[in-house]
Amino acid sequence: MYKKASIVTIIVIAVITVFMGWHASQMEFDYNFETFFPKDDPATLKFLEHRDQFITDNDYVLIGIRNEKGVFQEDFLAKINTLTTKIEEQTWAEYVVSPTNIAFPIKDPLFGMLTDIPYIHFEEPSKYERDSTRIFNAPELSGSYFSADGKSILIYVRHLARLGEEGCRGLAANTNEILAKFEFDEHHVAGRCDAQVYYIDLMQTELVIFVGASILLIVLFLFLSYRSLWGVWVPAVVIITAVIWTVGLMELTGKKIDMILSILPTIMFVIGLSDAIHLISKYLEELRNGKTQGNAITIAYKEVGLATFFTSLTTAIGFLTLLTSSIMPIIDLGIYVACGVFIALVLTYTLMPAIILLTKPLKVAEVENKETFWYRTLHRMLLWIIKNKKICLAGFAVIMLLSVLGCSKIILNNYLLEDLKEDNYLQQGFRFIENNFDGCRPYELAVWVEDTNKTIYDADVLHRLEGIETYLQTEHELGFVLSPVAIVKAANKAQNGGKQAFYKLPEKEKDLKKIIKELTKLQKMDVISSVVSSNLRMSRIAGRTADVGSFRLAELDAKLTEYMKQHEGVIGFNITGTAHLIDINNSYISKNVLQGLLIAFAVIAFIVFLMFKSFKIVLFSLIVNIFPLVMIGGIMGFVGIDLKMSTAIIFTIAFGIAVDDTIHFLSKLRHELRLGKSMFYAIKRSYLSTGKAIVVTSLILCGGFLTLALSDFLGTANIGILISLTLLFAVLSDLVLLPALLFIFPIKKK
Repeated sequence: MYKKASIVTIIVIAVITVFMGWHASQMEFDYNFETFFPKDDPATLKFLEHRDQFITDNDYVLIGIRNEKGVFQEDFLAKINTLTTKIEEQTWAEYVVSPTNIAFPIKDPLFGMLTDIPYIHFEEPSKYERDSTRIFNAPELSGSYFSADGKSILIYVRHLARLGEEGCRGLAANTNEILAKFEFDEHHVAGRCDAQVYYIDLMQTELVIFVGASILLIVLFLFLSYRSLWGVWVPAVVIITAVIWTVGLMELTGKKIDMILSILPTIMFVIGLSDAIHLISKYLEELRNGKTQGNAITIAYKEVGLATFFTSLTTAIGFLTLLTSSIMPIIDLGIYVACGVFIALVLTYTLMPAIILLTKPLKVAEVENKETFWYRTLHRMLLWIIKNKKICLAGFAVIMLLSVLGCSKIILNNYLLEDLKEDNYLQQGFRFIENNFDGCRPYELAVWVEDTNKTIYDADVLHRLEGIETYLQTEHELGFVLSPVAIVKAANKAQNGGKQAFYKLPEKEKDLKKIIKELTKLQKMDVISSVVSSNLRMSRIAGRTADVGSFRLAELDAKLTEYMKQHEGVIGFNITGTAHLIDINNSYISKNVLQGLLIAFAVIAFIVFLMFKSFKIVLFSLIVNIFPLVMIGGIMGFVGIDLKMSTAIIFTIAFGIAVDDTIHFLSKLRHELRLGKSMFYAIKRSYLSTGKAIVVTSLILCGGFLTLALSDFLGTANIGILISLTLLFAVLSDLVLLPALLFIFPIKKK
């Protein structure tokens, strides 16, 4: 009867696995940074409205090129001009601004015709000295297209808006192919498309590495733990099947793998194995006690079944608290891992027993527990805890106080490309442009006229905007500025023979009116419509700045808000842009983490109370599992690891996982107490019985998460390292702090 049911179970699961496996093979990758914007947040809605009114602030490619002999070399400038022409010919390029095509217009006073005069006469070396003087005296060029040392130039390429993965892949390949034909001393590329292609390719590569490393690690740990091929392949089949089902579910629901979800298979491998190990450990224990195969699996079901259900529930709750986040990829991670945890639970209690009942009974060594390595080691640990239980509590209390001090040093902060290591070519390109020019981080300020009787071109408004622009250039070190003031200044310069001294707002009202009249006629030109709205009441001040981190930028933006109070009633403003929205997400993280942890604490406390009907046990379980979280927070504070998207999710994930071992220990304790054992003996039996499974599962979890440290994404590597440390601290907490608490404050037998 059991064998027939087992065969049917395996056939059904195999059919479902083939179906899910096919869908999993169709899984696509995605790196759409907009999914990291705050969901349904007013700031996001304002940004989308602003973007529709003007243009996107990050659809560009920056090409930095260095010539050690200096940029004013005829052969070098000839190559730059050829490069510029080739890029302009590409279908994805809307326009290119290069040192060899930058010109300043001059208006003929007699006929009113505009004539463009190049800043660099690259084919006439005799004019280089004069050109150089003009360029480095022009604040709109120096630092934006020419480095201060005169050895590097920047080419700005505006590409088609909102290119998807395929378009970005073609753009990146095309750019690199063109640049490869030139032998520059040094060149670097920075931009959204290049980063998007690189991230997607790296995610695909790392997913294979993570999965492969996780499988190898699991096989190694299982073999060392059970010393048999059976002990390796049975749980491995179960967990691999669970991963296939989970990834297949993602594809069925239209979800693509992004930078956050790329760690899901690894998480599933290590988390899903926990239930299998506890079931197998109990099954083998009963076989050693002389039970038959059927009886052994039945007893294992009864003794650890409820505990594994609750541990799966608590783990799922830990991940589901990620739903408090405003970041969609993190929400997705919480949903799909929670689903995967229950898929693994179902397969552990269906597929695994079916395999066990259809295979020959496993031969196990029938030795007394006292002769095993695990028994001797755990027994010595328990004796030491009994003798030093008060010292244990005092030690943990001191560590907790130090950790709280470290937690107070944590700050909210993030950088645009901090997830990439410094030796990464993308990071190096970013650093090159940031060190030699105005930076790579886009800065966007939406401004509008609040006085209904005025427009952006009103003299008072322009002078106020000039003050704001000067403030940003001074305090935020904003460069490469595009604004209504810059347009009017350029027009004034053109009206006065292209003389740099006239790159300023007109002093006479009649001159300003004349310029505004001309600009109004040219409103539909891209360069003007991308800065000033058609009704002349809305505008933008856009530029690039150094990536000093969201913490520092928040301070600067707070000062800007204070500065803008002097313009109340005349000019309204809103700090916006893609980089700013990502910073807003970071500012929400502390609230999200706190909410998630409070929910997890409450729900898990309720579950523990249902299981044990004891407020003391609830308190102990919370203390034991809060300790590793506070300790890892202390390490982050002392080491200087900032709180951001990648590190914030560690706390809720780790809590949901770490509490599992506590529940297994307490479940065994409850079972022993119900058998009539004394408190002392019940603690001893629980410690010696569950200790091995706790250590083995924790080592597998730590090892599995440590595979993430192989990632080139520092955020992913930090997740792996910090969660592994948290779980190690959780083992110490479960096997040292919890027994000490139970010995000093014993619970009443019921």
